[in-house]
Amino acid sequence: MADRTTPVENRRRLRGLLAHLPSRDPTRPAPVVVSDRAMLKTEAFAAYVEADLDPLGPLDPSLGDGAVRALSAAVPAAELAAAPLAYRPQRAAHDPAWEDYHGVERPLELPHPTPDQPPLALRALVVWSPGKARLDAQLRATHLARLVGQPAFNWSWSFATSS
Repeated sequence: MADRTTPVENRRRLRGLLAHLPSRDPTRPAPVVVSDRAMLKTEAFAAYVEADLDPLGPLDPSLGDGAVRALSAAVPAAELAAAPLAYRPQRAAHDPAWEDYHGVERPLELPHPTPDQPPLALRALVVWSPGKARLDAQLRATHLARLVGQPAFNWSWSFATSS
């Protein structure tokens, strides 16, 4: 299925496709819709829940007025460290230096986009990647070095006090 402009338009097209398929056994898991972060908004989650579809994709940390960021921050590092995931990307299939991803499942509650509706109850997998953690640390160090190394920014002037 091709990308659609909006999450709701994408879901409408998917529902049309699913309508042409044989009925799904209710004891079987719901179909999974894989999406990117830009398309996973609360409106899309409400539409997926209504259609009995399970969305899968990275979440914007600010989603749900910061609910995703709060969920990530609430998972202790020790708990993540104790939960390696069996997944290994194909690019790392034979890499002896590969470090496992780690992850724990948590419930995630997001406000429904329609104020008089109950919150959306979802499942989230909080994932920690050693490679991403290294890249983030390098990026922070690079930004700090650029800030400190700026010739127009004079630290001694910024913190000078008059005698």
